[in-house]
Amino acid sequence: MIPLSRAASLAKMFGVASCRPAALAKAFGVARRRRRTAKTDASPCPVFTKAKLKMNLFNKRNPAAFTLIEMIVVMLIIATLTALFMGAATSVFDRARRTQAKNDVIQIATAVNAFTSSF
Repeated sequence: MIPLSRAASLAKMFGVASCRPAALAKAFGVARRRRRTAKTDASPCPVFTKAKLKMNLFNKRNPAAFTLIEMIVVMLIIATLTALFMGAATSVFDRARRTQAKNDVIQIATAVNAFTSSF
């Protein structure tokens, strides 16, 4: 529980003239609350509850969002997979170049043989 002086200062901070339930209901546009019983652990002024709720909204973590660490790990995995793919791709491209060069040499040899046999 908070002292009434603290509740009054919170009421002023939120622009409410008093800490009475009727004034708070009018200021925040909420229905009037039922009377407190001994079982509830509510503060004497609902303004404190409203202020605490606003603070909790900013402090609460959003579990649906990704953390910076998770994003870095994903980027490292993608970079590793890309490096592996590029290593495999360059060997395939080198093999294709060698095969093309062999075929070019065979065609040149065939053309030279055809030229020499015709004359």
